[in-house]
Amino acid sequence: MADPIQVTEVLIKAPVYGFDRARLVASRERRRIVGDFVLDWLDVVSSRQFADTIALTKSDYDSHGYQIHPYFMLKPGRPPGNRRHQFTSYVPYRCLLPRHLEGILVVGLGLSAHRDAMPILRMQPDLQNIGYAAGIAAAMAARGGKGLREIDVRELQKRIIAAGGLTSEIPRHRDAATPSPEVLRDAVARLVKGFDGLEVVMAWPKQSLPELHRAYDEAASAENRLVLALVLGIMRDPHGAESLIREAERLVTDDDLEVARDAYGLDPVVRVLWALGRSPHPDVLPALIRLADSTVLTSSTRFRAAAVCLGERGDTRAVPLLRKLVARKEGSNSVLELIAASALFRCGDPDGTARRILERMAVSANAPFADLATQLLGGA
Repeated sequence: MADPIQVTEVLIKAPVYGFDRARLVASRERRRIVGDFVLDWLDVVSSRQFADTIALTKSDYDSHGYQIHPYFMLKPGRPPGNRRHQFTSYVPYRCLLPRHLEGILVVGLGLSAHRDAMPILRMQPDLQNIGYAAGIAAAMAARGGKGLREIDVRELQKRIIAAGGLTSEIPRHRDAATPSPEVLRDAVARLVKGFDGLEVVMAWPKQSLPELHRAYDEAASAENRLVLALVLGIMRDPHGAESLIREAERLVTDDDLEVARDAYGLDPVVRVLWALGRSPHPDVLPALIRLADSTVLTSSTRFRAAAVCLGERGDTRAVPLLRKLVARKEGSNSVLELIAASALFRCGDPDGTARRILERMAVSANAPFADLATQLLGGA
């Protein structure tokens, strides 16, 4: 599979845009372990510290695909106008340890991290540093006759520091503690200013939701209330659903559906679609369907948000709209066709249209499409 002649031949014969989609060992996106700790995008954006850091990585945000973390449904990764903004992330040793397995360390693109955190971890120097740390850890375990979870992490950090891989203050870091009520209250208060503080609120949902409820109920304006309702919806909390429904109805009634971008480069309608779709409130579905039906074909981001949300709910009331979306993309062999067919399949697929599309994609050369289609069909 890794023969260079065969890989070269595949690349030459593949479609121009097929590089990262075929079944190649060099693909940027691949399977990752679930480790003792899964590094999340929220850990990256909040510069979260860890007691067992073994590397500090750095990169701009280079996703190469749809972002799936709920954070990005409200706010972009980069500051507006700064496409080369550099993020850094501490990487804990626990991300190299596969959960429930002993005697193995996983490095490179297979380490334990959310796919939307990987763009900050996968640069070549950083992967080399993580590999170096793993090698030292393995040697310490072998020489000491210990398990990989039993080695002295402080000693491991000292050896990495001596080699220039970490700075001297790293051993003084401790795992991040739960924010104080004052910090959480401040983060919630800042949400109405361009979703500032979002990473804090989302990272600590159990602690922040009561404060979010209070802030929503006491909001000084309908505009502020809507911002808080969007956050609550994205966090899968039903509180504030009435504001989301009201905004969806206003967008349709006022025909305020022109595709536009706010100061962050995001489409406000897409935010409402995601928040409605993720809210568990039982009354949001009609508003979601009506808003989606009025606007979903005007942009691919609206199409994706609506189809994913409707498919996740699995409600047969979404079937007529999903049939329309599938018909719009059928035969395109595109990601939007796959998304729409997957959504229709989850909502019942009464005439088998979605199944036929998924069966076709399950045997295609596009590995990610084939894997998802196979998973869906296998779970039917």
